[in-house]
Amino acid sequence: MPKGRKRAIKAATADEIEDPTAVGVAEDDEFMMELAAARAAMEEQSARRKASRGEEGGDGSGVATGSEGREAPAGGGGGAAAPTGSYNKAGLLQKAAEMERAIPWEETLTVSDVPLELEDVHDDLKREVSFYNNALEAVKRGRRLLVAANVPYKRPEDFLCEMVKTDAHMDKIKDKLIFEKQKMDAFEQRKARQEQRKYAKELNSNKVAEKSKRKKEGLEEIEQWKKGAKRSRGGPLADDDGLDAVLSGNKAGGRGGGPVGRNVKREAKNKKYGFGGKKREKGQSDPRSLNDLSQYNPKQGGSGRSRSKPVKGSNRPGKSVRTKNKNRRSRG
Repeated sequence: MPKGRKRAIKAATADEIEDPTAVGVAEDDEFMMELAAARAAMEEQSARRKASRGEEGGDGSGVATGSEGREAPAGGGGGAAAPTGSYNKAGLLQKAAEMERAIPWEETLTVSDVPLELEDVHDDLKREVSFYNNALEAVKRGRRLLVAANVPYKRPEDFLCEMVKTDAHMDKIKDKLIFEKQKMDAFEQRKARQEQRKYAKELNSNKVAEKSKRKKEGLEEIEQWKKGAKRSRGGPLADDDGLDAVLSGNKAGGRGGGPVGRNVKREAKNKKYGFGGKKREKGQSDPRSLNDLSQYNPKQGGSGRSRSKPVKGSNRPGKSVRTKNKNRRSRG
C-alpha cells in the first residue's frame, strides 16, 4: 500500500477513534486495509445513487442534490456527503411485479388488496375495528374466489383431522394423567385409613373407659352388698361411708333384691316385741285397729293373726298327778 494513501486513511479515521485503547488496533495493517476497502465501496455506491437521482432530475449537470440541500459530486470521493433515503414508488411496484410468480391463486390463498384506511392511527378502538373489518372483507372476498374456482372450503362430516401431537406423545400424557389419578387415589385411601384407625382407637378408648366404669360400679355395689350383709347378720359396718344412702334404700342390695340392710325377720320381731320388750295390748279394739285389714287372710279366717294349733298332750297332767288318780280309781 502506498505511504500517502496509508497516511490519508489514518487521517480520515483519526476523528472516529476516540478510545485510546483502540489506537493499537488502528495501527494494524490488515485492519486498515479492510477498513479502506469498505469505505471505498460505500463511497462508490453512494456516488452511483446520486448520479442516478441526478439523471432522473433532468438537469444533466452530474450533480445530485440531497434532501438537506447540500450538493455532492457525482464521481464520489473521500469527502462525499452521507447517503440519503429515497421513496421510488414506481420502481417498487415494478420490482414487485417482477417477483410475482405466475401460479394459481388457489395455491397461495393470499388476499391482501383490501385497503386499510385509518383516520387516526393513535385511536386504539378505531384501529382494532379497522383491523376487524379488513380481515372480514378479506375473508368474504376469499370465499367468493373459492366458490368461483369450485374449491370446497367447508369441512365434510366424516373429516378426521390429523392431530398435531403424535400418538406416542399422547400416550405419555395419558400415562402421566393415570399416574396422577392413582397417586391422588392412594393419598385419599391413606387418609381414609388414617381416619379409620383414629376412629377405631377412639372407639376402643371409649370401650375401655366404659368397661373401667362398669368395673368400678360393680366393685362399689359389692362393697355396698358386703356392708348390708354385715348389718343383716348383726355385725357392725366397716365404716360410715354411704350409710345414709344404704339406709334410705336408694340402691338395691342383698340377696332378696330389696333395700340394702333390710331384715324381714328383724322387722317382724321389732313389730311384735318392740324395742326394749313387749308392749301393752293397747289399742286393740279402737276404730283404727278394727278397720285395719292388712293382716286379714280369708283362707285362715278370723282376724288373720297367726294362732298355733294346740299340740297333743299339751293339757296332760304330770306323772305324780296321774299316779294319784290311778290309785284313787283302783280303791274306788
